[in-house]
Order: sequence, then C-alpha cells, then structure tokens
Amino acid sequence: MINKVYRESKGEKIYGEVFYGIVKNGMYFFTEITVFADGMIRCWELMDFNSFKEKLKSGWIKINLPKDSELRIHNFGIVNTKEFLPEKTDDDFIKEIEDSIIELNGGKGRRRKCIDLFKNYLLKDTEQNYLDLKKQFEDLPSHKRVLFEYVDYKDPLVGLIEKNEKFSSEQRKFMLNDYFEDEWNEKEFV
Repeated sequence: MINKVYRESKGEKIYGEVFYGIVKNGMYFFTEITVFADGMIRCWELMDFNSFKEKLKSGWIKINLPKDSELRIHNFGIVNTKEFLPEKTDDDFIKEIEDSIIELNGGKGRRRKCIDLFKNYLLKDTEQNYLDLKKQFEDLPSHKRVLFEYVDYKDPLVGLIEKNEKFSSEQRKFMLNDYFEDEWNEKEFV
C-alpha cells in the first residue's frame, strides 16, 4: 500500500492507510481519512468504525458534493465544482474501509477473497464455484471490480460475471498461467 502511515499508542506503532474524502463543516473540505489496524479512524478527530459510519450516514463525512459547490483544499485553494462525479457510493466506501482494517491485520479482504474464488472457478468450472464467485464479486465495492486488467471491458472476471462470458478449458488454463503462475498444477484442473 502506498499510503501506509502509523500512529503511536501506548508506545506501540499502529499502522494504517490513508483514504480521501470530504468533510462538511459549514463548508466542504477535502480531507485525509486515515484507517488504522485497531479499527480507529482519523478524520479531523479519532473515532471508531461505528462512529465513522454514523458520520458518513449523517453527511458530515462525504464522498460526494452537490452541484455548484466549493471544495476547500487546505493550504492549496478552493475548487468551484459544476458537477462532481464520485467513483464510489457510501456503501462502497464503508466496504473499502472495512477491508482496509481486515487487511491491515493480515486478513483477506473482499478483493483477495474474490481473486481466490476466481482461481477456484478456473480450476473447477462448477456451478457452485461460479455462484460463490458471483456472490463475492457482487460484494466488492463497485469501483474495485476490475481485478486483472486495466479496464473493465478487458477484465475476464467482469466478462464472466457481468456479461456471462463462459470460458473454454483452454482459456481457463491460459488465465491460470497468466494470473496464477506457479500457484496451481495440472492435477488440480478439472
């Protein structure tokens, strides 16, 4: 993670990750939102995850702006927006923050789980593996659904789930070699 940071508490470093959002405190302010492994979040003040969700729900923390707004960027300037097009919803942002906490603690977030299920599906093209993968894919934040390629129309997982583009055995083997090189062997393939 590029945006890794830490805070000290009781003489220990607690690592975190920086995200960006908006605080509505009379005016709209662009701000850092730092998520820490212990579930605490710093956004103008230190709060727990539930408090963060409440502040997002109340509109104090935002990821969107109304039309014709001013966005203040500390020590930088003011941006007048005609229209703001966010890449995620509030629910997506909550999932992203939740996954960050899980991953900062060494666990698997939604993205890693989805990658693992895609590998399972490529190894064994069963209806159950497909349904498990589809459920996990649909739980990903919408702006994080392109996992293997740079754009959605080239990503095989997007094609499989959203366009129902099934793969041949040869295509599955090719993708296993391309995306999971040295992580599988021929005996696992069905």
